[in-house]
Amino acid sequence: MAKQLQEWGDNPSFSVFVSPSGISDIHAAASPKGLIRTQEPPEEIQFWQQPVAASRTQEAFKHRHQCKDEDVLRETFDYLKYVTAGDFRCADIRRRLGHVHGLGFLSVNQRKVSLELSKAPSVWGDPLPSTDVKRAVHFQKIVQDLLDEVDLPDMEFAVHFPDDNVPTLLDGTPILQNQGRVGKDLLHVPRSLWDILSGNMSTKTNDIANITCASRIPKAVFRGAPTGFDGPSNSSGAAFQEATLRNWRYRVASLSARRPDILDAGFHHIYGGWSSFQSSMKHVMKDPLTDQQLACYSAVVVVDGNTLADRLPHQLKYGIPVILLHHANMSFTQANYRAITTSIDEFWYPELTAGQDYMQASTENLEGLLDTMSKSWSSYKSIGSRGRTYVMNALGTDRLKCYMYQLLSEYGRYC
Repeated sequence: MAKQLQEWGDNPSFSVFVSPSGISDIHAAASPKGLIRTQEPPEEIQFWQQPVAASRTQEAFKHRHQCKDEDVLRETFDYLKYVTAGDFRCADIRRRLGHVHGLGFLSVNQRKVSLELSKAPSVWGDPLPSTDVKRAVHFQKIVQDLLDEVDLPDMEFAVHFPDDNVPTLLDGTPILQNQGRVGKDLLHVPRSLWDILSGNMSTKTNDIANITCASRIPKAVFRGAPTGFDGPSNSSGAAFQEATLRNWRYRVASLSARRPDILDAGFHHIYGGWSSFQSSMKHVMKDPLTDQQLACYSAVVVVDGNTLADRLPHQLKYGIPVILLHHANMSFTQANYRAITTSIDEFWYPELTAGQDYMQASTENLEGLLDTMSKSWSSYKSIGSRGRTYVMNALGTDRLKCYMYQLLSEYGRYC
């Protein structure tokens, strides 16, 4: 009998687990015979009369992915229930919020998800850019992949796709967001983790986490573009000079031009308002670097741009100290023509500890921090190791699937 159970357990059509009661359940997801149930000492096999699609049950999903309750989601829904008095106003959200730029409306109906994008222009009169359309289509696939694995209640919800934030409640309706106020805003699994959520990065992730270096370059590194809402507002020299003082990434690149002994930073491409000043930016332009090259520096600098840097979890995997320049809050002009200042984090940011998992810095103290670190780069090696361990252990595919499941199933309870 034990041998027979082992053979069935090796069959990919079955999932085998042991419940807390000590009963082994063999779920025949692809078998017409349904669920086989046995208990030790096994005497015979008994078939249930009604087949159970175990791969779709909540219990099997939670066990398969080792789901745990997400405290941040419980806190978020408690907050939203309080501020809405329990009325999420989910009905007819397309009509009520169709005037808001950047929203996508997703409907879950009989295990299928459909997507409709708002046609409302931005405050500058622009349509939804192709980048955000691709994000919306990708998010639709994420939800559909989840529905292919586990049942969710039928529901309709709105998701915000541009880089800016939206208020936690718009017309009384919670909106799913990439980033915002942890514990208050309805934060989905962010773009920075979508590849892990989809299971597309497992091999590459392991490769990045196991990069070896013949020698380590004794300085920190940054590569990217001068993204940020504080770019040049026009093509005048005054606008350019003002932007170079405000834009964090430009200030980091300028520090590198002045102190190449502690920092190798620069832009491998420019766009938008910066394109008018290419001749003035030659001193901050650098060749792009591969992961293999970046990981062989002594530290990597991550700087917020238009919004949060999607590269943060990726570069934490290098195993070298990450020096993070992160806005405690950012100002946005919202799609309903209101300027607001709000905190901006992904749901997992509070799980990191500055000084243990990464180094926190600002444009004002970055030079001093790098001077200190450069006296003994090896003294900060453990910070890089802890940052990598956190990402590898805490932000795996299983945890992210569980997070999305809990988010949508809890939302479906009210909508």
